[in-house]
Amino acid sequence: MTLPIRRIARGNRIPGQSSSSALADKETATLYMECITVLFEVISAFDKANNLQDVDVLLESFRMAMTNIPLERDRVSHAWQSLRPSLASLPEITHLEARVLAVISDSVEDLPRDAVNKTVAPVPAYKLKSCYVQQEMHMILPGLYVGSYHPAASRSVLDAQGITHICCCINVSPRFPDAYSYLVLPADDNSEYDISPFFATSFQFINAALSSGGRVLVHCGAGISRAPTITASYMIQKLGIGTDEALRMIKSIRSCASPNKGFVEHLRKLSLTNKSVA
Repeated sequence: MTLPIRRIARGNRIPGQSSSSALADKETATLYMECITVLFEVISAFDKANNLQDVDVLLESFRMAMTNIPLERDRVSHAWQSLRPSLASLPEITHLEARVLAVISDSVEDLPRDAVNKTVAPVPAYKLKSCYVQQEMHMILPGLYVGSYHPAASRSVLDAQGITHICCCINVSPRFPDAYSYLVLPADDNSEYDISPFFATSFQFINAALSSGGRVLVHCGAGISRAPTITASYMIQKLGIGTDEALRMIKSIRSCASPNKGFVEHLRKLSLTNKSVA
């Protein structure tokens, strides 16, 4: 029996921006998984170099280019060329550039990870540990988890945490419609995108699931911007807290969480509205 799946209208789009399509085939899903993995490796490299704040604008542009669907390779290439000089002195640069170029050239299948290690020195596992931790799901409140596309695509991971409901914040077809209840929010990770129309619907979905004893995973592509934003909106409405407090709570558990500036402004408006109603 297929469980309920709710799809929400896309909402406002940026003029001229192409319409996203769902990850309908395995090849596209594989490419998207690779994009997220490469993104986390880049973030991890900057994190170890302690210069995340120095490149926050460039890194946010690269993140949004890598996690929106469909993948716009020209946008990824431009964002990478802007970001690359800041990585030039890091030992991972050759490895990372090979991975990014594979994504841009659509040759992920032709350049698996072990092939990269045949041409450049392999990156020590300990150096990549934090990026793989970031791909996991994290429990923010009892029964409420935030994560990336990776755990949402793994039945064993979802079952291990007792997940019953999945709030998907990207335009992705449900992977396991027979096993979990889904809410699909096809949001774009862009500071000009209005994500606020999804706040009320996601609140109802999450609240109903938790009230019935369920467990909810809220995920997007990287679990950095869209999913934390939707989770924060739930916390603001449910707990009556402010935007800064909600985001602090999320970041204290999921350190990579960092909604784009436009999303933060939408959360601040929600917080003000919520306080005036209360």
